[in-house]
Amino acid sequence: MSEPAPIDIRSIRDDEPMVRPLVSALIAHLNQSADARIQVTPSNVTLWHDVLAPSTFGEALTAAHGYYRKYDAKNPDRPPLGIGTLGHLIKERIEYEERIAAHQLPPAKIDKRKMPRRILLKFQAAGKLLDRNPDEYPNR
Repeated sequence: MSEPAPIDIRSIRDDEPMVRPLVSALIAHLNQSADARIQVTPSNVTLWHDVLAPSTFGEALTAAHGYYRKYDAKNPDRPPLGIGTLGHLIKERIEYEERIAAHQLPPAKIDKRKMPRRILLKFQAAGKLLDRNPDEYPNR
């Protein structure tokens, strides 16, 4: 039985659902680019597929790259990316994006470069800065 041809991950769209061939491609990519301890075995593909099936390829790849972005190669005691950690990272990211989408934009901040209105009025009483409009300055 011959192995299927490897899939180039650059040709995969981010919104593709995680099917077995894509899980295998993701594991192979991580093995070749980030951590040789992650092996493409039938049991790994099955386990990873069971956890990653509800997510998309882009979510899984982003979470894996995020894990290895913080990875220190000089620290060999750091465990390789496990499927439990990857599933947790994907879930965290999705929840974070949902919280951001649920909230409105925060109120505009006061322009701290402008002086408070009361100080401008003192300057104008002294005959200075008369060209400025006090209505444009914050009440602080």
